[in-house]
Amino acid sequence: MTEGAGGAPARDPMIAALFARLEEAIGRDAAPPADVIAGVEQAMTAIDAARAPAARSRRLGQAEARVKKLAAAVVAKGDPKAWAALRDAVRAWRGALGLPEPKPPRRRFGLGDALADRPPPKSVCRKLEWEVGRPPMLVGAPGAGKTYAIQAAYLDLMLGQSLWGWPEARVPHPCRVLHVDLDQGAAKTLRRHRRLLRGLGVQLTADPPADDSPESRKVRSLAEGDARRQLGHLFGVDPHEIGTFHVDEGDGLALMSLQPEEIARWREAWIDAVRGFDVCFVDSLRRLAPFLDENDSRFSTVPDVLRVVSEAAQCVIVLLHHASNKVRQAPGARGAKEPAGTRGTSAIDGAAGSQLVIEEDGDARKVTQRRAGEAAKIPPFWLSFIDDAQPGAGGIRGLRVVHQTREEAKAGDKQAKAGDKQAKAETQRIFIERILAYVQKINRGTAKVSGYGPTRK
Repeated sequence: MTEGAGGAPARDPMIAALFARLEEAIGRDAAPPADVIAGVEQAMTAIDAARAPAARSRRLGQAEARVKKLAAAVVAKGDPKAWAALRDAVRAWRGALGLPEPKPPRRRFGLGDALADRPPPKSVCRKLEWEVGRPPMLVGAPGAGKTYAIQAAYLDLMLGQSLWGWPEARVPHPCRVLHVDLDQGAAKTLRRHRRLLRGLGVQLTADPPADDSPESRKVRSLAEGDARRQLGHLFGVDPHEIGTFHVDEGDGLALMSLQPEEIARWREAWIDAVRGFDVCFVDSLRRLAPFLDENDSRFSTVPDVLRVVSEAAQCVIVLLHHASNKVRQAPGARGAKEPAGTRGTSAIDGAAGSQLVIEEDGDARKVTQRRAGEAAKIPPFWLSFIDDAQPGAGGIRGLRVVHQTREEAKAGDKQAKAGDKQAKAETQRIFIERILAYVQKINRGTAKVSGYGPTRK
């Protein structure tokens, strides 16, 4: 058996186990003194039994004497400095014996941990379960309106207002919002924001320039201050307490392989990107790992790592994802169909948090919670996209995204259909009047008919 520096077996499993228990006991500053003394005595007895009778080093003797002295001081005084000195002495004792450094203990939780009063995870909207941890998702087909819905939602988050004007979807405080746009680019996203801000009631006398010159940046800063004052007046909040939003085009935030080094780089890049924000919206999930097939179960690595990022940075991460083109039989509804949900492998569903599915329903958008976390599922609700009647400055027509019940959405749909029918009837009436007037001109011989012979007079 190989001996360590002090003549004791360097890799004796029993001695290593005794040291592990001793170090675990003294790792708690309030361990029972009897456990400390017993642990020291058991370790010394085992070392003496395993060591050759003539083998003893001066270093080992000094280490043992110091551990005995400090163990007695801990029992007598129990102050934190004594505990820290004892921990250092035990580590020196381990080194004198030539024992390897212990592996960190595996973290396990028991019944007492389950009974502990733990605060819920940080959330920006408890109703929708947008909270730190597994990333929630908004799922929809292309053109279903998910990006507009999300952009309107994070303006509400910035203001600390209920999402889409829905009183139940409360926001605890004004939020710092990040939009990582890997899909349509910052320019289009910001143009949409201009429409949504107009819809909220923000009106500027002139739109600031978009170039990156110092003068233009200064003009945009002044315009932002003006917009904040208007929003504060419109929603009854202090302009200085309104949150922020930033659009990031996601440079370096796409995962390029499943190599451990790349996954580690990607995780750290995301932690750096979202640190300091309350919530981050990612458009879209597919663009985060362009090299992977969505039907590959390894795609779940993306939401798995983003859960770690969310917990490390204490930032809620909401993913936008495309819906499957397939439909499935709705449970308990004969002949009824419902969306199949997310596109790609079911492992994505397993790694994600709560899921909202948005789809067109007449002139409104129906939003269904396909998957809930710990809370009960919320019933379907509707979002209406309402354009301003008249364009504002620069010819920009404002847009509002408003929460509605089923009855409100259907009533609006009927009203829109009645309006369309009335407009169609008016168009037909004008067309018929013009035809009749033209026929009358022909009969009077005053019409000019080109291409069919000489003009009649």
